[in-house]
Amino acid sequence: SDSILWGDTAPAGAEIQLASSFAELVARFSDVEGGPAAVGGPGTLRWLEGNLDIDPAFVDPAAGDYHLRPDSPCIAAGDPGVTADQSETDIDGDPRVVGARVDIGADEFRTAGDINADGVVNADDLQILITSWGPCDDCTGCPADINDDCAVNVPDLLRLLANWTA
Repeated sequence: SDSILWGDTAPAGAEIQLASSFAELVARFSDVEGGPAAVGGPGTLRWLEGNLDIDPAFVDPAAGDYHLRPDSPCIAAGDPGVTADQSETDIDGDPRVVGARVDIGADEFRTAGDINADGVVNADDLQILITSWGPCDDCTGCPADINDDCAVNVPDLLRLLANWTA
């Protein structure tokens, strides 16, 4: 559920191999290269709602950057029933659910400037940026530092304003 299996290789066989007749895979709200035809073996596949077979639009998979691009079909395409508490995070430590619906995959796409991770860039984010203005005490714990230069400054403000949504 909510997984991406794309552009990888296996030593042999299909994208997913159900090696035993007792094996069962339930796939839902996932992006699997090749779709149900990419599942092999004697096991049972239950291909449920919300699955995709479309390029997930990673930023630069050749360089190991599996973040989602803004045009990714996996953004807000995950299980609509997923709710996350504030302690749940994605691969970057960002909130697991940004906006109204979880993304498919390990990365939650965030628009640059959405500092409070509510899915929109607006006055709430601007207020956080302004109150955080100046050098960051902890470069990894400074969410208003949009461009990751260890300071909240004019370049961060410009990126926030460029992505203003409400």
